[in-house]
Amino acid sequence: SAPFRALAALFGGGGGEELGRIGFEPGSGAIAPPEQQKLAKVARALKARPALMLVVPQTYAAEADGPVLQSLAVRSEIAKGMGIKLTPGEDPGPIDAASPRAQRAVQAAFQKRYAPEVLAVLKDRALAAAGGDAKPAMVPPTFYQGLVDKMIAEEPVPQEVLEMLAASRSEAIVREITTSGGVPAARVMPGKLIKATDASDKAVTLRLELEVSK
Repeated sequence: SAPFRALAALFGGGGGEELGRIGFEPGSGAIAPPEQQKLAKVARALKARPALMLVVPQTYAAEADGPVLQSLAVRSEIAKGMGIKLTPGEDPGPIDAASPRAQRAVQAAFQKRYAPEVLAVLKDRALAAAGGDAKPAMVPPTFYQGLVDKMIAEEPVPQEVLEMLAASRSEAIVREITTSGGVPAARVMPGKLIKATDASDKAVTLRLELEVSK
């Protein structure tokens, strides 16, 4: 953090350590407005110090990013099964387990993942809980929400998906610094793929690095 404290001093302020720490929402590669403001300061500092180069590590945290990616994958599949068109990476929002159309899509997604008897057993249990003489049409919405929760909990997150997320974060920062910040592209580059050392269910922190031009 020392180099970033030095850069922050150029503007007569502190917070240098925070200047080199860019937080992302788990599972997301989008830069939030407060982080954009940090990057604007970094860009100004880089332009004032032409000998410096910025390295942006490709950062991910499986424990924080994984659950969000699991939920997004399952909910996106269900939304598409409902005929909803999504742009790449678009979040479809929550699934309305009370909607018959959503229930059909949930059941179809579930049947792709598990043997037919698994769904039959779970449905029989739900009907028994609702009353032994309940009809299949009377299965409560909580049953379908339970199917969604089970699929999300057991959805695999391939390493390449995490690596793609990490790359998208690095690329977003490089683009912000070079496009909005006006720093020459030759002075800003993606770094190595690394696991975040600072992550929670609120944020995954990417730590910027400075190098001296050779």
